[in-house]
Amino acid sequence: MPTQALAALLRRFTLLAAMTLVASLIAAWLVGVSPGSQVDAVAMDSRMSDASIQTLRAERDPQAWLRRLLSGDLGESSAYGRPVAELILERVHGTAALVAAGLAGGWGAALAVLLASLAVRSAKFDAALAVLTGTTLSQPAAMLALLCLYLDWPGAVAIATLLFPQIYAYLRNVVDRIFDEPHVLAAFSRGVRRRTVIWRHVLLRAMPTALSLLGVSASIAIGAAVPVEVICDLPGVGQLICEAALSRDLPLIVALTAVVAFVTISANFLADAASAFVGTEAK
Repeated sequence: MPTQALAALLRRFTLLAAMTLVASLIAAWLVGVSPGSQVDAVAMDSRMSDASIQTLRAERDPQAWLRRLLSGDLGESSAYGRPVAELILERVHGTAALVAAGLAGGWGAALAVLLASLAVRSAKFDAALAVLTGTTLSQPAAMLALLCLYLDWPGAVAIATLLFPQIYAYLRNVVDRIFDEPHVLAAFSRGVRRRTVIWRHVLLRAMPTALSLLGVSASIAIGAAVPVEVICDLPGVGQLICEAALSRDLPLIVALTAVVAFVTISANFLADAASAFVGTEAK
């Protein structure tokens, strides 16, 4: 069993590295083949010789940047004139705090409302929740960020508001299905109190699914951090991604793509591992 678990873990890490590399390769290729790059602008300068332009093209070649990436060298930003690793390290803490606060707010609100809906058992309350979740679910992250900017609220509120309806709706569907399972119906038939059934049989049974959902919600929060940071003017990785795309900064784009892909895939990997562990323990 330990050997099988180790082999499965090794496969997971190999898949993680491969997916991160593929994401970086695609980003580098798209930036390299798209027109209007910095090399194209320099080539229009009559003072530049053909040899200088060819040297610059070789330095900006996507494959060259990927080779440096594999060796641990993220290169230097052409827009900022600073090491890419230094730029990312400066801003990663702000984005991590924003995403963590958004996740905590979204999950806290969703779990609180879920428990309230299970305790109240009111059709009017459920209808009001359906209207609330439907309204917030239809709002894009940029619109929520604009609202937070107008009301002078923290940017994490936009991410929490974006996550709340998705988390609540999914968990509510899972809980409703569990209520129809035989062991729950048997507990009710034996006269077990509803509160005991909810805590011991329903919520415990839903925990592996909730952990898997945590990885998905983390991916959504990371993606939402880009428009939130840009609109709310928050100095984070999301804002850096937008600036790198506008300036067509190939080294920065490739490095940021690798970092975001690695963090997103790792979050889903850890959530799946925790879900499998909890599911095994529950059995």
